[in-house]
Amino acid sequence: MTLQSELFPPAFFRALDALARRRVQGGLGNRQCPRPGRQVRGVEHRLISRGDSFRDIDWRASARQDDFLVRQPEEERGGHLVIWLDRSASQAPQNKQRDFAQRRLAYAAAWLALESGASVQVQGATFSGSQAASQVQSSLLAMPPPHGNDKTFSMSLAPMSNSRVFVLTDPWAGAAYWSSFEPFAQSQKAISSVILVSPEERHPPSDLLEMRDAESGELIQIDLVNHRAGYFDAFEQQLNLQQAKAASVGVRLQVSDLPQDTQDFEALLQIIEASHVV
Repeated sequence: MTLQSELFPPAFFRALDALARRRVQGGLGNRQCPRPGRQVRGVEHRLISRGDSFRDIDWRASARQDDFLVRQPEEERGGHLVIWLDRSASQAPQNKQRDFAQRRLAYAAAWLALESGASVQVQGATFSGSQAASQVQSSLLAMPPPHGNDKTFSMSLAPMSNSRVFVLTDPWAGAAYWSSFEPFAQSQKAISSVILVSPEERHPPSDLLEMRDAESGELIQIDLVNHRAGYFDAFEQQLNLQQAKAASVGVRLQVSDLPQDTQDFEALLQIIEASHVV
């Protein structure tokens, strides 16, 4: 099996296509699925239908027609989306699930943005046009395995002004990661960061573990036989600490659990839907 077929199998693209169609069609009636910050009210009208909100009614036009009319939504096109991936070693401490999930989510966000007419920057390389998706895919395939620590990330983040910034990381981002946002928080439209939590982090085995820190190499012993409850408390405290650090530098933080089934691409892509970055 090649890396391309393993990282981007046909089932992933089917799930991505289903997501794109769901966003256009919406859940009910003729209304499109809302995408905050990506739609504006157009000038064309249609009769209100199931799935519309009373807030969408054009009351002036409705009074003239003696019927409830809503404005057809129009997609905002263009803009610039910056995607950065924290590629420190803690992304893949035991297996490649988070590494693969991170690259798949980056591709999904880039593809949706390109389809809407935006330009995209991934790890410093800029892509534009609907045909650029294959180039984004190639760049994600060419990424080396996660290594080093998040200080590398802090030296790399330099998005252009007035961009939307989307960053994928893990629960263990340190001070260097969060401080890298400070110079850009005021100049960007929005900065969103998603923490990807692996199933092992959320539900560790009931055992005595001996492991090494993925970034420092330090030997760590964890007694999950007698201190399992303490682990859950400490992990929640870590996530709360990350939330506080993100808020302090103007970053909207989303904590998302990766699906237990690594081939459940629909569940994985729900992370993109929840982020509202595209």
